[in-house]
Amino acid sequence: MNAKTLETNSAYAKFDVDGDGVERATEALCTTLAPKGSRIEVHYERIWIADDYSVYFSTANDDGFDIEDWTAPTYPTTEVNQHGGEISIYTNDGGKIIGLRVIFDDILIYKQNNIFKIFGNYPGQYTKVQIFSANGGISDRSIVASNEGSFFLNRDNIYLYNGTQVQPISFKVKSTIGNINLAYALLSCGVVFNSKYILAIPSGSSTKNNLIIEYDIYNKTFILKNGFEVSSFLIFDNKLLFVNDDGKVYQYEMNTTSRESYWLSGKTDLNSPESTKETEYIYFYGKGGKAKVSLITENKTVSKEITLTSFLTPYRTVLKNKGRILQLKIENVSTEGIYSNFTIVKPNIMLDTDLD
Repeated sequence: MNAKTLETNSAYAKFDVDGDGVERATEALCTTLAPKGSRIEVHYERIWIADDYSVYFSTANDDGFDIEDWTAPTYPTTEVNQHGGEISIYTNDGGKIIGLRVIFDDILIYKQNNIFKIFGNYPGQYTKVQIFSANGGISDRSIVASNEGSFFLNRDNIYLYNGTQVQPISFKVKSTIGNINLAYALLSCGVVFNSKYILAIPSGSSTKNNLIIEYDIYNKTFILKNGFEVSSFLIFDNKLLFVNDDGKVYQYEMNTTSRESYWLSGKTDLNSPESTKETEYIYFYGKGGKAKVSLITENKTVSKEITLTSFLTPYRTVLKNKGRILQLKIENVSTEGIYSNFTIVKPNIMLDTDLD
């Protein structure tokens, strides 16, 4: 089939498909203008742009990608893999695209309630597959790509996409996630730095990101830090910086000596809500400076400050409390404005249970 172009303009080309001088309805989008969108990525020598409901990819050829050519012909061609194109990402819930990332050599499209992955290296291979459906909106600025995969915040959890599946990772701080101000959750922002996923969220009634969740990727532990207001993060010159609404830039300190920090467990009734638990001792291994350990029930909070040795040592400390619901809190201690820095692992509580 030898078609010749009869008419062209900035948007379309009409073809005489049969070579008889008669225009047919077959048209091809032949604009060299990039589509409008709010997110952009580079993947296998193509530029990808996303708007609310579609992703677009630029032309690629023997000379590499061409950022000035977004030709997406519907006319049959043997050069389909050298052209650009569009992939529609519509869903029944009407959710919009809020994120576009390259993870493990695949394009991931994050919608408000879903995640899609585009398999393939060129248009003839592209396949769209849904890999996640969320219970609530995903926070765009919490999406961070790293060597381990993609971290992101949902209204009920922090998740990790590891290249195969999406898994929740924040059960240990479930109560903290549950206390996010959902009306301002989209302000949440994250970064991966020094093998930690650092996420700033609006907690309680705050309309700004006033709490930081610091997740150690390899040890799978959490530290909570307050006293911050974070609008966005930036890694520059091997330093982690952040800004807040006052327009100033600050350096984020990875240690805890300049900030009040604490770890708070989830609340538990030990699967026995009808029973009263009476605690006596807490056991753990620890090292570093002074630590404050608190056991919280629905009735009261009991606390004790413990000075730790410089090497990892087992400890047994009296910590008596009584209630149906238990929660453990471990925090640093301030001495003349300098907060302690310590390590505590494997905390265990000795208790008795009485059925009513």
